[in-house]
Amino acid sequence: MLGMAYYPEQWKENPSLEEITQDLRRFVDHGIELVRVGEFMWDQLEPEEHTYSFKTLDALFLACERLGVQVILGTPSANPPIWMARKYGAALFQKDDQGHTHPFGSRRHYCYNSQVYHAYVSEVVRQLAVRYGAHNHLYAWQIDNEFGCEGTTLCYCEQCDRSFQAYLEHMYGTIDKLNQAWGTAFWAQTYTKFDQIETPKRTRALPNPHQLLDFYRFATHSIHRFSKIQTDIIRSHSRSPITHNFMVNFTEIDYARHHDLYDFVSYDNYMPQSQFDPMIWAFNLDLMWSLKKKPFTVMEQQPGRVNWQQRNLYFPAQWIVPAAVHAYAHGAENVVFFRDRALGIGAEQYHNGLLNYFNDTRHSPRVRLLNQIKSYAQAIPHKGRAKIGIVFDYEAAWMHQINHACKDFSYVRALTDIYAALRRKGKEVEFVFSTDEIESYDLLILPYLMHIPDQITQRVEGFEGRLLVTCMTGIKNNHSHIITERPLGWRSDKLHFDIMDFGAALPSVMEIGGNLIQADYWVEELGIHTGIVSGRWNQGILEGAPAIVESEDHRILYVSGVPDRAGWGVVLEQWLGWSNEPAKSLVDIVRFEDQQWIFHFGDKHQTLEELPLPPFSVMKVDQLRKEP
Repeated sequence: MLGMAYYPEQWKENPSLEEITQDLRRFVDHGIELVRVGEFMWDQLEPEEHTYSFKTLDALFLACERLGVQVILGTPSANPPIWMARKYGAALFQKDDQGHTHPFGSRRHYCYNSQVYHAYVSEVVRQLAVRYGAHNHLYAWQIDNEFGCEGTTLCYCEQCDRSFQAYLEHMYGTIDKLNQAWGTAFWAQTYTKFDQIETPKRTRALPNPHQLLDFYRFATHSIHRFSKIQTDIIRSHSRSPITHNFMVNFTEIDYARHHDLYDFVSYDNYMPQSQFDPMIWAFNLDLMWSLKKKPFTVMEQQPGRVNWQQRNLYFPAQWIVPAAVHAYAHGAENVVFFRDRALGIGAEQYHNGLLNYFNDTRHSPRVRLLNQIKSYAQAIPHKGRAKIGIVFDYEAAWMHQINHACKDFSYVRALTDIYAALRRKGKEVEFVFSTDEIESYDLLILPYLMHIPDQITQRVEGFEGRLLVTCMTGIKNNHSHIITERPLGWRSDKLHFDIMDFGAALPSVMEIGGNLIQADYWVEELGIHTGIVSGRWNQGILEGAPAIVESEDHRILYVSGVPDRAGWGVVLEQWLGWSNEPAKSLVDIVRFEDQQWIFHFGDKHQTLEELPLPPFSVMKVDQLRKEP
């Protein structure tokens, strides 16, 4: 379905049924089938403590019933109302790592571990579930909104101190085990009781990286528990599915552990940088699909200009066509634009909507493009399983972020480069998490996986496909200790080498098969026991030393640096014989069994294999070139 975020309470106080119906009909006439509502209206639902008003929501549901529109109803826990904030203050709000309180006046300032907040959230969710849970136009529930957004994953308040202590005691059982896991002998940090531990506040020198890793785990646990309070209440009153909207390039919450609360995954599809890169969108869309290996919903589709970047760039209206249809091609079953109209007030006043500020469909070309998007979406085949899997691990992302020999290395950016190189080869890709089976893949990639989860280690031992492993993989245990019990390196019957030493690197060059490729960030000194050298460092302090090694049967390949996107393309061609497919900048080609869909996001005409690509276009074609 095609939908939009819809906030009638923001453009008029207590709009009537007739006003909502008349307003909504304009969107329905242009193709809207689904609205997402309610996640920021607690102040209107409960204007005073224990005094509820459902007038606007009642009118909205009735209007949707009249017009045949489905509803995703959000729980309003992302923003408590002012009466609650003033009554409870410190018992409600988050604190940052310097002890500063996040005050009322924006959003997402509540603490996930506040018992006071749990009680009020439980009651407002119960009220909504009882009133709307069985409504025949309720499509789904959305819990809260964007957990962790605006730097709110981590809280350092006194309530979190106590909850963290309880979490750790449950995890470790004894303080001696915690001290060992945290390496507290270093810098005289040994604890004697769990109640001596606090959340890791800002320190003058570097913090304890092992404590931080457990704190990140605790944050996912806290958010999971907070959400589960709501999902349990809803499921006791409603059979409609439940979701939550995840975010782009976001690794602060372990989505692989968190998604099991929800019936389907939702995702907010924004470009996180000013320079548009279709591969960033494609990577994240495929990541969201991979969490459950089934269709997901884009809960917020970027409609053009946003409000939260340093420069909120202009996008022509036609740009929304490839932007939205692209998500369907990568496995979305619903795309919901954010938002219904541009709003002249509030922190998001510069954000585009489907309607312009004047609120007139005649002068709002985005609205008039919705039926075109809908027709494309109905023609796109269902996304199938891929034969290539990239292992993605949120805890690995945390280890990279917390403490690193190369602090400007980005886990997500580095994985995106591998993903993009594979897509350039005409390959579709999915992501693998620690609980997933791997035997169906022809190629499995373990990229920058400082700690290899035990389940992955066990499955890799019996894996019969091709295996690509990168630098940094397997150098740590699950507490983020660098391994000292044995030499670092890869050990198997076919490929065995030691990592004699490693460190950060300046931009350098590798050579493989006579080709020079750019590499950056990391270098390893390898001592080969079993295997063959297929690439060497071409410059730098390790010039002439092994850079790429593989098993003699060519089934396992190890790359000891971080090639760029083009470099990974060369590595794949040399190892597997995969040549590049036709490509252009600002273009993504999504391949299905008997057809390809081309998405052109640029504002200039291009030609691809003699095929003209108009600006901001979508087209279905036969195969441009068969995969080898």
